[in-house]
Amino acid sequence: MRLAVLIDAENVPPSALDQVMSAVSKRGTAETRRAYGRWPEGKIAAWKDVLRRHAFCRVSLDPCLPGKNAADIALTIGAMELLHEGKHEGFCIVSSDSDFAPLARRLRESSRKVFGFGESKASPAWREECSAFVEIGVVPEAPERIALRKQILATVKAAGGVDDYIRLSAVGQKLSAQGKPVRGLLKVIESDLFSGSGLLQLKRQGMPPDVFVRLLSAAAE
Repeated sequence: MRLAVLIDAENVPPSALDQVMSAVSKRGTAETRRAYGRWPEGKIAAWKDVLRRHAFCRVSLDPCLPGKNAADIALTIGAMELLHEGKHEGFCIVSSDSDFAPLARRLRESSRKVFGFGESKASPAWREECSAFVEIGVVPEAPERIALRKQILATVKAAGGVDDYIRLSAVGQKLSAQGKPVRGLLKVIESDLFSGSGLLQLKRQGMPPDVFVRLLSAAAE
């Protein structure tokens, strides 16, 4: 699918662009790439490198223009011009601003796919006008972390630690026997890999304390 990627650079952070372009690549080819905004010197540096890296054209607006909607209007005009050129099958509009809802509707009425990209604050009205909406700013968990959590949970379960506590050292031994030792297993379990997950529970007993762990029943299902 031939796509036009249009960014409201006054509404989203430059740090989101890598995530946006990764998601765009799964939907088609970004043939047109434009970022709209008024960049005073303090903001240009933050955008320059990332726009250059992803081969974007920076559409600069006159910083003296009054009103906060100049970028919205310029992006909308650009989208309609591209629509009438007829070269694109879909549009990726990167903004959390619900002002783009009418534009999305108009593009869809012209049989174009509209992919919205915005932060969690994006309104339902804007999301629903898109063919699909991708929430940006939410960083997917690394596959390595997911695999490590699953391995630890499976090992605790295999060791008989479902609802009943078993020594953490026994879990460590089983992981080593599987050829997948975990250094600092206690610290790993106490880290954000498991904190607040409701999957594992630790307890300390004796002096010096021996550490026990159990898999909560909800995690065993």
